[in-house]
Amino acid sequence: MGKKHTPGQIKEILHEVDTRTRAGSSVAEACRALGVSAATYYLWRQRYGHCTLDQLEQLTCLQRQNASLEKKVARLSLDNAILKETLRVAVSLSPARRRELVRHIQETLGVSERRACAALAQPRGTQRYESQQSQKE
Repeated sequence: MGKKHTPGQIKEILHEVDTRTRAGSSVAEACRALGVSAATYYLWRQRYGHCTLDQLEQLTCLQRQNASLEKKVARLSLDNAILKETLRVAVSLSPARRRELVRHIQETLGVSERRACAALAQPRGTQRYESQQSQKE
């Protein structure tokens, strides 16, 4: 993997290559003298040539934040898939056990009954059902 250049270094290299080419040097020679390939120079010029240094630093900061958020979304998507698979297996639980599970989620996480039932794929009518056997005893 190649060197990581800071936004200031990139902007300085772009300016130096432009200065050397105006002085009569070729782009390839100027890039070679600065330790950058011509392809990298053209890529940087295309991406960052119109940016000021502040904009370039802001862009790199936003790119880092975006990469971090993409990782978080990937982790959350995986967690979501795991929970969905768990729910698929939890369908075999008795309705009474699922009601207990919803109540536990409500108390532990402080969410509404509607939200807990939606997350656990529990019909709200089933959640509010009271067994006739428990009333007889």
